[in-house]
Amino acid sequence: MAEITYEEFDKTVAVDLKGVWNCMKYEIIQMLKQEDKGCIVNTSSQGGMTGFPGQAAYIACKHAIIGLTRTASIDYASKGIRINAVFLV
Repeated sequence: MAEITYEEFDKTVAVDLKGVWNCMKYEIIQMLKQEDKGCIVNTSSQGGMTGFPGQAAYIACKHAIIGLTRTASIDYASKGIRINAVFLV
């Protein structure tokens, strides 16, 4: 973990976490306007539940995607939007 540069960490977060957040934001905005709301499926990984050596930035993002998905699913369930994550092994 200590060998990861700030630039590498920021790039990983920008793609692997902020990318998911950005997609969800606009998907939710659109789904709230629709009569048939919809479903969002995010992709995490086995590392999002455990961890892998040498992959601190990636694993941090995958853990964060699980938390983001869980929280958003609670926030929007009552509005008819289902949000889940799949864990790829």
